Amino acid sequence: MITAHTDQDLDVMEVDISDSDTLFERYGLRIPVLQHPDGRELDWPFTEVGLQGFFAS
Repeated sequence: MITAHTDQDLDVMEVDISDSDTLFERYGLRIPVLQHPDGRELDWPFTEVGLQGFFAS
């Protein structure tokens, strides 16, 4: 488990990709994937430093 501390409020939405063939094809080998509001994505594996940088920018 990675715990990241930020000064930002984060909205988190969990999506079960097994409910969609399209999402499963896109993300099946990359999960977990985080998506930034600007559309950028961060694939697993990621580090705490990488996670903090992803949300800071």
